[in-house]
Amino acid sequence: MRIVAAAACATLALPLAAMAATFAPWRILALFAWWNVFFSAAGTIGITSLQEAVPNEMRGVGVAMVAFGNIMGGLGPGTMTTALITDHLFHDPSRIAASLSLVVGPAAVAGCLLFWRAASRGRTVEVRKKPSARSHAPD
Repeated sequence: MRIVAAAACATLALPLAAMAATFAPWRILALFAWWNVFFSAAGTIGITSLQEAVPNEMRGVGVAMVAFGNIMGGLGPGTMTTALITDHLFHDPSRIAASLSLVVGPAAVAGCLLFWRAASRGRTVEVRKKPSARSHAPD
């Protein structure tokens, strides 16, 4: 099942969210890059799983809802929260790695839990086909 692969990618990315454990800039960049690869793979596989789970006529709505959730939950508040933590909690612009870890860590845990929950409920969805006009032709 694809959703299990998405959950596995998200789980592999989880320890990489602790990028604040190192102070070497190249290590921080490497951890963030690998985290980005695994979570991007998880998201992409998750969208393909969504395509399998929803009826054909609802696929566009499903992808639009995922995109809306990514923008409203990740791109907007995620980047703003990182900046606010850097400015108001640490008062030091060089502590961006710690800020990223504080934002990315809980988000990664939530993502893993949601992927594994979806995988545990993963069952084949039967899509009812609409009867075609030809199948009801008079005898």
